[in-house]
Amino acid sequence: MHLTHYYFLLNLAICISYIVTYTTIRLCYFISPTKKLKLARFLLLSSLFIFIVVANLNFPKTLENVYHYTPNFIHTKQFISASSNYTLKTLASTPRFSPKISYFLLVITTCLAGWTLFFTLYLISLIKLRNIYRHSFCLHKIHGTHILFSHLTDMPFCWSWVNQNFICIPQHFLTKRDHLRLIMQHELQHIRQGDTNWLHVISILKIFFCFNPFIFLWISLLKQLQEFACDEAIIFTKNVSTTTYAQCLIDSMKYKFRFVTGSEIALSATTKSILYRRVNMMFGYKKTNRKFPLILVYLFSICVIISAAFAFASNENKKNHMLTSTEVETIIQRSNLDKNFQITATPEVVSALNKFRNNPEEHAFILSALENMKTYQPYIQDQLTKNNMPKELLAIPLIESGYKPLDAAKNRVAAAGIWQIIPSTATRLGLVINAQHDDRLNTELSTKAALTYLKLLHDQFHDWTLVILSYEYGENYINEMLMKSNTQDVWKIARSSIAPKDLKEYLAMFNASVIIMHNPSLVLE
Repeated sequence: MHLTHYYFLLNLAICISYIVTYTTIRLCYFISPTKKLKLARFLLLSSLFIFIVVANLNFPKTLENVYHYTPNFIHTKQFISASSNYTLKTLASTPRFSPKISYFLLVITTCLAGWTLFFTLYLISLIKLRNIYRHSFCLHKIHGTHILFSHLTDMPFCWSWVNQNFICIPQHFLTKRDHLRLIMQHELQHIRQGDTNWLHVISILKIFFCFNPFIFLWISLLKQLQEFACDEAIIFTKNVSTTTYAQCLIDSMKYKFRFVTGSEIALSATTKSILYRRVNMMFGYKKTNRKFPLILVYLFSICVIISAAFAFASNENKKNHMLTSTEVETIIQRSNLDKNFQITATPEVVSALNKFRNNPEEHAFILSALENMKTYQPYIQDQLTKNNMPKELLAIPLIESGYKPLDAAKNRVAAAGIWQIIPSTATRLGLVINAQHDDRLNTELSTKAALTYLKLLHDQFHDWTLVILSYEYGENYINEMLMKSNTQDVWKIARSSIAPKDLKEYLAMFNASVIIMHNPSLVLE
C-alpha cells in the first residue's frame, strides 16, 4: 500500500472519529465531562490505529505491487529516421512527461508548506515558553512542577515538557490569595489529567494534517472537554464552593488578554462564550458511578468506527486490489502471448499493470483507448495477419495515442495519427504532408506505413521487443545502447545506467498494455 494511501486513511479516520465522538457526546447526556474527555481521546487514537490495521488486513502488500508514482507519457511519439543523428542529449532534452507531474509537485509543495508552517509555529511556542520561564520568578518546585509568577501575561496558563510541568501565574494575582489558591488547583488539575501532554499530541497531529478541517474541530472539542472535566474535578474533589469558583473564573476574564506563547502547546483560558457555558454547567454536575452504560457507549462507538473502516477498506479493495507478481505470471501464462516479446511479471510490469488498474487518470485513459481500439482493430489486425506480424503490435497505438487520430498540433514534435508518426519518418515512408493534407490522419495509409517501418526495424534487430524500443527511441539510439551494454537482454539494458529513465517505464507500459489487450477484464472490473 502506498504511503499516500495511508495518509488519506489517517485523514479519513480523523473525520469519522470526530463525527462519532461529537454525536456520542451530544446524545449521551448522562456521561460526566471527565468521562467524555477520556472517551474522546480514546476514540481519536483508536480510530487512527483501527483504520491502519483494517487497511493492512484488506490490502495485500508486497514489494512488487507497491504503487510507485511514475510520470505519465505524453501519448505522442518520435520516429527517428535511420539517417538522423539521435544522441542521448537529444533524448534528454525532449520533454516526454505529461503536465500531471506539475500538479503532483504542486500538491507536494503545498503540503510541505503547510507542514513547515505549523511545525514553525510549534517551535516558536517552545521558544516563547522558554523565554517566559527564563524571565519568571519560580516560587515553588514540587516533584517536577514549577510554580512561576510572570509579568509577561495577564492570564494564568500551564504547559509541560518532557518530565517537567510549569504553571505560570500573572503577578497581579499575588494580592488575591483566594483566587490564587483556586487558580493553582485549576492548573494542577489540568496537569493531572494529562491535558498539557495532550497539547503536544494534538499539535503534532495538526502539523501533519493541517489541511484537514476536522483536526481543528478536534482541537476545539478537546480544549472544551478539558476545561469542563477540570471544573468538575475541582468542584467534586477539592471541596470548593461552586459559586466561589465560578466567580474566580469570571473575574479572571476581566483582565486584558495578553498571552505571548501563541498557545500551541500551552493551556490557557478559553473564550468568554465557553466560559459562560462552563459556569452554567457547574451548577448541574452530579456524581455518577454508572459504569455499565459507559461500557456500552465505548463498545458502540468502537463498533461504528470499525464498521466504517471495513466498509471503506472493502470498497477500496474492490477497486484498488494490487496484483502480485504471481498473479500476473498466471495471467501471462493463460493469455498465450507471443513469446517473441519476452513478457514476464517483472516488478516494473506489475507496477505498470496496477497503475492502469488503480490510478484514476491512467485507468480512464486505458478504458477510453480500449473503446477506441474497437473501431480500428479489425483493419489493423487484418494487416498484421497479412504481413505475418504479431498481433501484440496493436498495443503500440494503444499507449501512443489511445487510438485517437491526434493532430500534429497536439505535440511539439509534430507527430500525428493513431501511430504518432513524425514528419521526417512519414516522408521517408511515402506519406504526403502539406498545409492542406496529412496522410498520417488516414488510418489505412498510416497503418501501412507504420507496419512497413516496423518490418524494416525487425529486419535490422530480429527481435520484436527491440523493434518496439526502436520505434519509440530511434534505431540509431537503440543500436548505440546495444553496443555499450554488450547484451541483447532488453530489461538489462532498460535497468542500466546508460538507458534513459523513461525507457524502462515505456517498456513496462507496453508489456502491461499487451496483457490488458488479452485480458480487458483486468481494467473493466
